[in-house]
Amino acid sequence: APLRHELSGVLEALSVENLIAIFQAMLSERRILVTSSNIPKLSTCIHAFVNLLFPFEWHHIFIPLIPKGMLSYCTAPMPFIIGAHTSA
Repeated sequence: APLRHELSGVLEALSVENLIAIFQAMLSERRILVTSSNIPKLSTCIHAFVNLLFPFEWHHIFIPLIPKGMLSYCTAPMPFIIGAHTSA
């Protein structure tokens, strides 16, 4: 049930095309930066993305909400999933 709740929040925030693009990026181990002004929705979406990989797991950088002072991590050359508040 928790995954169903997370997915409904993601589908409210993103189009199916964008969700598929993010899923493809995760499978390709790309860098993914998600921004939002709504912190609870951002966190829910970031966690739902990782849960979509089941039965696989994300073994790279995972920061659901990056602090403003750490935004330089977004230039890292390795795969990541990072959430950032739009004010950052």
